This record gives sequence, structure tokens and C-alpha cells, in this order.
Amino acid sequence: MHRPDGRPAAQAPIAQSPVIVMRPVEDTDALREPVHGADLDCTQMKPGALQGMLFLADLNGLNHSAGVFNNAVHFNGRMAPKEVSLVALLDQIGGANVWGQACMAGDVIVFPANTEVDACYQGPTSYAALLMTQDDICTASVPFENLSEPAIWVIGARHRIPLQARGEMVRRLRGCVAVAQMMGSTLSARAVTLLREEMLETFLTALASAEARRVVQQPPVSSARIVSQVQCYLGERQDNFPHLLEVCRDLHLSRRTLHRAFNDVFGVGPKTFLKLKSLSAARAALLASGSTGCTVTQIALSHGFFELGRFSVMYRRMFGESPSQTVKRAPLGPMQPAAAHTTWRDILIEGLPPEQARAKAQVILA
Repeated sequence: MHRPDGRPAAQAPIAQSPVIVMRPVEDTDALREPVHGADLDCTQMKPGALQGMLFLADLNGLNHSAGVFNNAVHFNGRMAPKEVSLVALLDQIGGANVWGQACMAGDVIVFPANTEVDACYQGPTSYAALLMTQDDICTASVPFENLSEPAIWVIGARHRIPLQARGEMVRRLRGCVAVAQMMGSTLSARAVTLLREEMLETFLTALASAEARRVVQQPPVSSARIVSQVQCYLGERQDNFPHLLEVCRDLHLSRRTLHRAFNDVFGVGPKTFLKLKSLSAARAALLASGSTGCTVTQIALSHGFFELGRFSVMYRRMFGESPSQTVKRAPLGPMQPAAAHTTWRDILIEGLPPEQARAKAQVILA
């Protein structure tokens, strides 16, 4: 069979049982890959224990991710290198923005392969996502005239779904995620195929109705562009913890301009933002201290905290436990090769019996 443009249609993959993976979220490092294949730096933006759950299912060759987290976080990095990621915000409280564009529950965001991400979620958020190659998604979208333009899948953009279609999309995706979570490998090959097609059709139907369907992503507004510039600068720094004056000097920005940009995008000043990034990085180092042998003092100093008592107070206020309590939870001995940034494929539900896994999964989209 061939597509209307003469290209051969993609063959349906051979049906197989879904691969189900669940991962609890207890720190920012667990959110480095919120969608399969992503490589993101995550910073906690508000005090309180970060909790949630990530979920992945390989549905007959279609990668599906879902997740929920309860606190404000900022993501910066790149999405899957070879697939287009379709992400639907199912619930969102407190406000969010991606590439400087305001987002709300019911929006669908198209992330082209290997696209750069700068996103901030100011409160509890749940989402569902699908990943497909550009060729496969172009083939699947042939029945939808409004999605026939290839540019839709190569330009990152937020799509605002009309109210009625938004509610229908959220309802259907919640149902699909719940079935994949609860039924898991007990699904028949036919059920897997039908579930795969249901999720894909739900996303494409919503996108076909989107109000901003033909609006390409606009360049970031001035504040978002400045913040993105600072993010790139931080990524190029080996220490990653420059002083604010260094940022201003190296990027030729005034303190006032920098302060206004960060307040516009994140609601906090640049000094607070840098401190939050340092706290998140210090937490990751404390959780790895069982293998590195570093002490709390060494880690605090290396992340720019020179008042140790104040560091402990700030840390407890942000994460709900003291630095020493975090160290006690750090695994002993050398870390496994991918432990510092474990990918979905490396996570097995070892030590997580099916009953416990299902119980934990119930926090998603509850």
C-alpha cells in the first residue's frame, strides 16, 4: 500500500506484549528523562518534598510515557534524538510555560526530534506522551487533512485544543494510561494493538482541532531569550555554579535586565534561581556520596554554600529532610555504569513486586 504522495505506507509492527516500566520520583535526578529518550536537567523551584511517578509502556512499537509530579520544576535540555514527542498536559496547577509560551491543562506540545527544551511548571503536573519517527507520524496523520503539512512535526510548538475537544482528549488518554498501568503484560496482542491505535488517534484528533495548528513557534520573547542564553552559558561552564556577577560580565547583561528576565519567566530572581540549581545539584551529589565518599561539608562547599548552618536550613526547607538524612539513604559501594542518569530501558521493576508497582502507579492521574 502507498500513501497519497506515492510513498509506501508504514507497515504495522508485529503485535507483542507491552513493556511496562514504573519509576518513583523522589528527587530531581529522577526527572532527567520524563519522556522516553529525553536528556533534561531538572531544577526544583519551590520548597517541599518532590514526589511523583513516571511510567513507560512500549505499545506494539509505539513508545508511551506518562508521569505526575507534585512540585514546581524547571527543565532544560534536549528531547528524544530520533523521534517526535507529542506531550499532552492532563493536569497543571500554578501555571507553566514552554519556550516562553504559556501552557495550560489540555494543551498538546509537539517536540521535534532532538529539539532543545526550556520549560517551567509552577506546580503539580501530570502528562501523557507518545513518541514516533517523523515518517511514521506523517503516515499515521494522512487521514487528517489539517495535519498533512510536514512542518507541523519539525517545528516545536504548543497547540491549544478547543475546550470540548480538550476534555475528550484528557478523558480518553486517562483511560488508556490506566489500562496500560493496571493490565500490563496481561493484555492480549489484539488489545495491545487496539490500545496503541486508540492513543494515537486521540492525539491526532485533538491536534487536528487545535486553534494554533497553523501557527509556527514564534521566537522567544526578550525575557525568554535572555534566560535561554543564561542556560546555555551555565551548560558550558564546567563548574556550573558561577557567581551572578560573572554571568552579567560574561554575557554583557546588566543586573536589572537579568533580574527582570528571570522574574518574567520563573517568578524568581537570577540569584535565587542559581541557588535553586545549586541545591538540586548538591542533593544529587549527596545521594551519590555512598560511592564518592564525599562529606556533607565537602559537597556544600563545592556547590557554593559557605555558611554550612544556613545550607542545612535551606536544604531541609526545600527537600523536607536534612543533608545528613539524605546521605543515610545514599547506596553504598560503587555505582552501576548508568546509575547517575538511568534511562527507561535500564530500569527494571526489580524489587518492585507487581502488587506494589500497581499500588504506586495509582498516584498517576488519580
